Amino acid sequence: MIYFAGVVNAVADMDGRQASFKAGGFLFDTAARVRREVDPRVSVLAKLSNDGPGRVVLEDLVKEKLMFDPALVSPYLPSRIIIRDGASRDVELSSGSAAVSATSEELMLSLGENSDVDFLVVTAEGLYLQPLFSSILDAATFVTPRPRLVLDVGSAYYRHDDDARLRRQVLQAAAHADAIILEDEDIALLGGDCDWKQLCPHVACCHGDVLELWDADGHKSLEGGRLRAYSLMGSLF
Repeated sequence: MIYFAGVVNAVADMDGRQASFKAGGFLFDTAARVRREVDPRVSVLAKLSNDGPGRVVLEDLVKEKLMFDPALVSPYLPSRIIIRDGASRDVELSSGSAAVSATSEELMLSLGENSDVDFLVVTAEGLYLQPLFSSILDAATFVTPRPRLVLDVGSAYYRHDDDARLRRQVLQAAAHADAIILEDEDIALLGGDCDWKQLCPHVACCHGDVLELWDADGHKSLEGGRLRAYSLMGSLF
């Protein structure tokens, strides 16, 4: 089973003064595509909310047949909300949200209760937002049995105001990871002084519809993008 760790956002599309909510963000979109096209056994490791927007998120997870841990649904903390009005930069309401408040103990308990965690994929905001990043990394490295850790950076798909922090935390997580999935924007973020082909035992780089792989066996170039990397996890990672 593939677990996606990070943030599921409540995305508000504005129509005048009315907001319609839906689940969204890099983790949700990627997990849903992987569940539909690669592996039907996909779960979300994220702290969720039971507020109004959060209930919409929970309904969307159920509709997409993405599993989640009810113990990680907070009845008190609000959802992390992304407001999109189509006219300006997205507005994030993140401070104090359930999404960023998950502790390493909560995540380890959730992972430890499931013996079928083959891969733990840390995505997007999970590699950037604190203290969530530290909680995920601690849980991923100390839980027993330890799942194979995959980083899907996706820096082009979410807002981050501090490139240096994201770069530092990606490199920190890569030291513990079994595989990393990169796009050209992620390579640019890491900088010219980073030997990104050596970051992890398995490195997958998506260039549009071409997937390049580097590992101990050398270099391969295959057709397919990010989803091809997920389809190869069981045999390569």
